[in-house]
Amino acid sequence: RVPSLCSLCAMPRRRLDKLALHAQRSCVCPSDFLEKMSKKRTRLTGGVGYALFSSLPLQNTLRVPWVHRLLLVLAVSMVLVRTYTSVVSLSEGTLPAYKYYRFTSLEQRNGSAVPESPGIAMFGLIRKKGELEGSRVSNEGRRLPCVASDAANGTLAVDGASMTLSLAAKAETRYDMWFIRTLEERDTEGMDAVRFVLEGSDDKEAWTTVGSSTIVRYFNAVVFTHGTAKVPEGRGHRLVMDATMSINYWLTNHPPVLFVGFCSALMLAAAGAHLWGARVQIVFFGITGLLRIGAGLGLLLHEQREGLPHYHSKYVIVVGSGVLLSSVVLNSFQKNFLELAAIVPATAQMVMEFVLHRELFGTAFSISSAASGIISSTGMLFIGLLVMTIRWRIMIVAQRRNATAKAVYGGEWRRLCQEQKTDVQRLGETVARLKIRCRNERALQLYPSKQADVQALWRRRSSLLTTVSLLSFQARVHNQKEEKDDRESFFAVNVLQSKTMAQVLMSNSPVRLSPTELGHPVEKLDQLHSQAFLVQDIFQSWVVDLARRNEGKFRLRQPKVDGDGAERLFEAWDGGEDARGRFKLGRVKPVKSAMCKLDMAYNDDVSRLLDMSRETLYFDTVALLEGCLSDLEKDEMVDIVLVKSSMLAQRDGERDGEKDELRAGMPFVRVNVRMAGSEEARSLCVDAHVCELLLVLTDIAKLQTMEMYNAYRYWRMSSRVANVYWRLKKRVMPRRKAQSRVSTANDGVLVAGGEKEAEPSQHAPMSFDQPAGPLLNEDATTKDDGGKTLAIEATLEDEHQRWQGGETSWGVKIGPQMEELLEGLARMSALGMSDFLDVQWKSISTSGSNFGFESSSLSGLFFSRHPITAASTRSNFRLFLTILGLWVLVLGGFGVTHFVIQTRDYAFGPYKHYRLETMLTRNGSVGRGVMGPGVSEFGLVGISGCSPYGSFPPEEGDAPEPVPSSAGPLGSSYVVTYPQGGASITGWYLRTLVAEGSEGQDPSYFNVWATNEDLDDVVDWSCALGRDDDRWW
Repeated sequence: RVPSLCSLCAMPRRRLDKLALHAQRSCVCPSDFLEKMSKKRTRLTGGVGYALFSSLPLQNTLRVPWVHRLLLVLAVSMVLVRTYTSVVSLSEGTLPAYKYYRFTSLEQRNGSAVPESPGIAMFGLIRKKGELEGSRVSNEGRRLPCVASDAANGTLAVDGASMTLSLAAKAETRYDMWFIRTLEERDTEGMDAVRFVLEGSDDKEAWTTVGSSTIVRYFNAVVFTHGTAKVPEGRGHRLVMDATMSINYWLTNHPPVLFVGFCSALMLAAAGAHLWGARVQIVFFGITGLLRIGAGLGLLLHEQREGLPHYHSKYVIVVGSGVLLSSVVLNSFQKNFLELAAIVPATAQMVMEFVLHRELFGTAFSISSAASGIISSTGMLFIGLLVMTIRWRIMIVAQRRNATAKAVYGGEWRRLCQEQKTDVQRLGETVARLKIRCRNERALQLYPSKQADVQALWRRRSSLLTTVSLLSFQARVHNQKEEKDDRESFFAVNVLQSKTMAQVLMSNSPVRLSPTELGHPVEKLDQLHSQAFLVQDIFQSWVVDLARRNEGKFRLRQPKVDGDGAERLFEAWDGGEDARGRFKLGRVKPVKSAMCKLDMAYNDDVSRLLDMSRETLYFDTVALLEGCLSDLEKDEMVDIVLVKSSMLAQRDGERDGEKDELRAGMPFVRVNVRMAGSEEARSLCVDAHVCELLLVLTDIAKLQTMEMYNAYRYWRMSSRVANVYWRLKKRVMPRRKAQSRVSTANDGVLVAGGEKEAEPSQHAPMSFDQPAGPLLNEDATTKDDGGKTLAIEATLEDEHQRWQGGETSWGVKIGPQMEELLEGLARMSALGMSDFLDVQWKSISTSGSNFGFESSSLSGLFFSRHPITAASTRSNFRLFLTILGLWVLVLGGFGVTHFVIQTRDYAFGPYKHYRLETMLTRNGSVGRGVMGPGVSEFGLVGISGCSPYGSFPPEEGDAPEPVPSSAGPLGSSYVVTYPQGGASITGWYLRTLVAEGSEGQDPSYFNVWATNEDLDDVVDWSCALGRDDDRWW
C-alpha cells in the first residue's frame, strides 16, 4: 500500500494542496511505478473468457495459471514423442541386419507377371559410411557409398524367380542401401526385373520385406509400393536402391524449431514473463513457417532435378505458408481473429495431407501405420474451434443479458423522441456540426514534445512571453535594477542542474498549443495518471460552471425524498464544499480500471485512454442538453476533440450503420475536451490532456439498476469482437442503402456517472471558492510570426513573482522556492520527463552513449567500465575494426575457396610411391623397437571413395582405378609403388595382420608419405627403419 496513491482520491482544489500531494507521490513512487506494475502482472483474475476478449488474447491467456501449465505438460509430451519419432525416422529405409537376403522378381520388362528367373546378374548390400563396420581410417576426400565387405563375400543361389544371398555371419549394424546388376548377356533386356522385392530372414522360414522396386516417403516412414523401377537397359549396369530418409525429407517433416519455441514460450509464461512468452511463440511460428517454405523450395529443386513429382514439396510449401500466416495473425490480428491462428494452419495441413495421401497411394485417406501429422493438426483444429466456441458463446450470452436493458432504454427513448421530436432533431444537427468541427483533431492523449523537442517548444513560448512583456515595459514604474532578482532557482540548481533548461521548462506562456505542436502520444501510464491528477480539479470546476449556465445536474449518492413522497436522484450543485459529499462525482480513473481497459480495448496503448479525468452531467430535457452542447461549442476554455452520440432519432433497421444488437441501448452524448484555455492548466503543462464529459437525460439515467450495469459490463467485454464480425458481414453482404460510418464498439454506451466501480470511494473535500483559472481576455491580443491571433492576458506577472508560497489545507507552510520546485516537478511529470536521469544513465550504462568518451584519449578509454564499447565510439577505432573484419572475411574466403579447389576431385597426388610409416604400436613399441608396419595390406582410395574390396563391379565408361606395380613391407613401413605417372588419392585404407595374437603389432600412430623420386637410386634404407628419436611425436 502506498499512502500517496491512496491520497490521490482526495483532490483538493487549492493549488498548493495539489502540488504537495503530487510531490508526495513523486517522492514515494518511482517515475515508472504504474508502468512496471502493469507489466509485472503475472495472473489474470478475469479468467479465460476475459483473456480471449482482451486486446492481447494470446498474452493474457498465457497469464491464466492452469492454461499455461496444461499446455506446458502437453507441449513437453509432444516434444518427447516427436523427438523420438525424428530420431527413429533417420533409420527408416535402411536394411536391418539378417543372415539371408532374398531377391524376388515380380514382373519382367517384357510384361511377364510370372517370371521364371530373377532377371538380374547379382545384387549386393551397401554402406554409406564405409565398406566395413565402423569408420574408415582416413576421412579425406568424399565419403561415397561402398559395397559392404562383409556382404561381398556371401554366396548367391538362384531358385526360380528368386536369388538368395547367404552371409557368413550376421552383421552387427544395418546396411544403408542395396544394388542390383542387370544381366550381361546380349538381347536379355526383356528378361530384366522391373518390379521386385527384397526380403530378409535369419532362418529362411520367416521373411521380412526390407526393400522394393519403388518406395514412397510418407512423413516419418518409408512405404514399399512394389511399383515399376527405372531399370537401365544397358547390359551389366547397376541400379542403386536408396530408400533412406534424406535430409530434405527429414527437415520438411520434423521441424524442431516449432516445438522448441512452443516449450520456451510456455516456460516463460509459467515463470511470469507472459509477454515475452507470447512474443517468443509468435517469432518461432514465423521462423518455422519460413523454414518450412525454404525446405519446401529446396525439396522442389531436388524433385525437379531427380524428375520426381512435386507431391511433397507442394505439401510442405502450403503447410509452411499456413504456419507463417498464423504468425501474422498472432502478431497483427489476434484481438479479433485469434482462433484463425490455429484453424488456418490446421485446416491447410489436413487438406494437404488428404491430397498427398491420394497422390502417393491413389486411394482415399486412411490412418495407417505410417505416423502422419493428422493427430497434431486435429489437435490444433480442436483448440481453434474451442476458442471460437467460447468466444461466440460469450457474445451470445452477453447479447441476451443486455436485451432487458436495451428494451427498457429503447422504450423510454422512443417516448422522449415522440414528445420532444423537434429538440431531438436539433440535437442531431448540433452533434453533426461539432463532429465536423473536430474531425481534424486527433482523439489521442498527446503532449507537446519530448526530450530535446520540449526545449524548442518552451523556447517558443518564452519568446512570445518576452514579446508580450515588452509591450508593457514602458508602463512599469520600478527601476530596472530594482526589478532584477538575482536569487538562484532551487529547482534549476538542485534538480535540473541546468539554468537554461529550467528557464525553458518553467517559462509560462498564455499561448494555446496549436495542433501541430501535439504530435507525440503519451506512452506511459505514470505520465497520463499524473496529468489526470493535476487537471481533474480544473476540469471539474469548469464542468460545475457549465452546469450552472445550462441547468445541468449531478447524481446524488442517496435519493432525496420530497415533501410529496417523490424521490429525486439528481440535483443542481454550485461547487460548494458543504454539499460535495451528497453527489457522485467523477474522479481520476482507478489504476485497476485503467489497466483493465488497456488490456481489453487498447492493446496497451496509453494514448487511447481518454477518460482518465471524467464527469457526467444530467439534464431534464433534450432541449437543455442541446443547449449545453451549443454553449460548449462557444466556450473558449476548452478545445473539443471528439463527439460521440447515441441519441439519434428512431428509425427502423440499423442506426448509424451499426447493427442494433451491437448497441448497449443507453442514449447519451460523450464529449472529449482539452483544457486549452485554462491558464492554470497551461502552467502545469496539462492543457493537452483529454478529459471526458458525458451528457445524459435524467429520464434515461434513473432507469439504470445494478443488474443492468453488470449486464452492460459483460456485454462490453465482447462487443468489440462482435462489432468486427458485423463489419465483415456488411462487406460480404452489402446493403442496398448506403450506410453511414460504423461506430466502433469502443464508442459504446457508458453508464450514468461514467465507468464506476461497484463501490465508489468517498472524495475528500475540494474547494471551489475561486474559478479554475482566469478566462482569456479577448480584447488583449497579439500575433505570432504566422499572423495567427493569440489570446493573452491583459497583464502579466513578473516571472519571479509567480510563486508566492502559502499554506496547505493541513497546515504545512510552503515558501516561494518550494512552490517553484513543486510546480517544476508537476511540469516534468506532465511532460514525461520525470525519469530523464534514469533514461540518461540507462543509455550510458547499456549502450555507452556517453559524450565523455569523445573527449577522452583513446588509450584512456580502454580503462573504462566498457572499454570496447567506449572505444567503438571513436571513428578511428571503428575504421580499424572494419578493416580487420574485412581482412578476416577475405582471408577466410580464400581459405574456403582453396580447400574446395584442392579437394574437389583428389586430395593428394599424383605420386609414384606411397609409404605408411608405423611410429607406435599397440603394445607400446617405438623407434627401432617397431619390427614391422603391423598391417597385412596398405592401399589407396580412388575417386570412388571405396577400397578395391568395396568398389562396385566396373561398368562401361567407368574410369579405371590405378593398380600398383608393387606393394609390400619394408622395415617399419609399407611401400606401394604405381607405374609411370603415379596415382592420385582421396584417402587410404589398411588391413590389420591376419595371424592370431598379432594385435600388439597393430599400428597406433603412423604417418603416410608420398614421393615421385626414383626408389632405385636409394642406397640407405634406414629411413624405412624405426627411428631412435624419442621426440618424433
